[in-house]
Amino acid sequence: MAVTLDKLYISIEEKYNMKLVAGKDGLKNVIRWVHMVEDSEVPNFLHGNELIFTTGIGRLDTADKILEFVQGLQKHNAAGLVMNLGPYIKKVPTVVVDYCERNGFPLFTLPWEVKIIDITYDMCRMIIENEKSEISATEAFKAIISGERITDEYTDALKKMGFHSKNKYRVAVMDFMLKDKKVTETFVGNNHIRLWKLLSRTAASTAMFVMHHRLVVIKQNCGDAQIKRMADTIQKSIDAGNMTLVMGVSDEKSGPESINALYKQARAAYYTACSKSTGLEYYENIGLNQLIFGVEDKEILKSFVNRQLAPLIDYDVENNTDYVETFKDYLESYSSVKTVSEKSHVHRNTINYKIKQIREILGGELDAEAKAEFLIAYKIKDLLDYL
Repeated sequence: MAVTLDKLYISIEEKYNMKLVAGKDGLKNVIRWVHMVEDSEVPNFLHGNELIFTTGIGRLDTADKILEFVQGLQKHNAAGLVMNLGPYIKKVPTVVVDYCERNGFPLFTLPWEVKIIDITYDMCRMIIENEKSEISATEAFKAIISGERITDEYTDALKKMGFHSKNKYRVAVMDFMLKDKKVTETFVGNNHIRLWKLLSRTAASTAMFVMHHRLVVIKQNCGDAQIKRMADTIQKSIDAGNMTLVMGVSDEKSGPESINALYKQARAAYYTACSKSTGLEYYENIGLNQLIFGVEDKEILKSFVNRQLAPLIDYDVENNTDYVETFKDYLESYSSVKTVSEKSHVHRNTINYKIKQIREILGGELDAEAKAEFLIAYKIKDLLDYL
């Protein structure tokens, strides 16, 4: 989460008579801080996402010099430029206006009589207050996810950042993977602002934070199409680094009080994506996994798997057989010996013999209900590492 240039501009435009003259497409740029730059050579100590102020006193006395200055600012990822018009820069050159408009680089003017120290003080104060509000909202969401009761303090903190009870919410849980290794915390820490810009391309407020070593994103009034675009955009942005995105998305429910349940849904969808090696899963599409992940007492699930499959597991260990895998293939192929034979490259008679042995080990015939229970046990077994 971060404050964007358009929010700062709306807050101070009238008070200081600050005017946008070009680059409106960049008004969603994130602002980390404000900074004075008077030298025509852009200093290398800019970190990026600063809003730059200048009076032109550093010999910005020609259109070419001003254009070069603006190009240098954009190269160093500045969020925008405010020109203090007066004795040094009397007006903004047309070539500069055209450049900023074409490149979506916000360019503002400020009357000479305005004291820059006053406007930068107000902006810095707003940035700091916004950061404090963001922290409060994040802590509120984390508390709700952890099962705490929603207090008036949490409600006020969320409302201050635009999270209202009338809105519908969705939660996404995601990991960034590099060669099957999770690098989420490091990646988010190094790319926080870039990710934020990708995730917050809607008018509704968005929350983004790391919890339980994964990135959690909370969106308002966000449909499947927006979620898909968001996931595709993020994946495209990390393709060059040979990274992959694993993401689980909840259903949509009204009010912050639903966040705890939505987080559990998103986590279930995320774990399903992990187990199936898919990049994106929606809770509404994970089928039986909804029931499995909905069981709060995980010992019940482990006990069910053990009761169903322990005889086969033990037999395989003692006799160096592969009956657990064979039986799974048999059930998943609708009891087709032919399919199992072709998949395992083993003669059908051998598969028939194995199935006969499996029936004896399990102690009975395999009716439809028994097969369904065994299939569920296999499903849970595959998910045990994620529960």
